[in-house]
Amino acid sequence: TSIDAVKLSDLKPSAEGFGFQALAAWTATARASHWGHTHVRSVDYRALVDVIEVDKIWKLREITVLEARMKDA
Repeated sequence: TSIDAVKLSDLKPSAEGFGFQALAAWTATARASHWGHTHVRSVDYRALVDVIEVDKIWKLREITVLEARMKDA
């Protein structure tokens, strides 16, 4: 249902063209229903991301999730 608290750190130039690599952290909140009830969960993520510029548009080239910690919202 939402993505919050996006933070980038350890930015460095990409080895493959115009772009950068960074360590990213964010929180995703999701809602799922089954068996007559609804669960809301928040998941804190950490990932290594590679972002490049293609035709003046930033695109995610690669993402490697390093950690995902689920918690009740």
